[in-house]
Amino acid sequence: MPTDGEPLLRPAAALVSDRGLYEILVRGFYDGNGDGTGDSGRSHGQARLLQWLGRRLPLLLPFYQSPLRDGGYDISDFWTVLPEYGDLADAVELVEESHKRGIRVIADLVIEPQRRTSTRGS
Repeated sequence: MPTDGEPLLRPAAALVSDRGLYEILVRGFYDGNGDGTGDSGRSHGQARLLQWLGRRLPLLLPFYQSPLRDGGYDISDFWTVLPEYGDLADAVELVEESHKRGIRVIADLVIEPQRRTSTRGS
């Protein structure tokens, strides 16, 4: 929970206007393990960098498990972080470290409609 006393939910326009949205491609933002690809490891470093940049509302582009046919928007598992970016514990730590610094984190999430087949009679 953010420490700045703000309610958790606010109208989106007010939140963006007050904090300044900052779009982040995880692959190119912060390399926590030195392999040349951005990741969510060493979350305190990412949160510190966001704080230094003065960015209090980062929007993380998709970082979920994906075959990467369209830049990560073809999510195959919403509960798994793409291994190059770390794991779910790293993502949770990034959010927690950010919240300690008054930074809110938004994760870009594309939910594709699924065809539903009903087993109920009409």
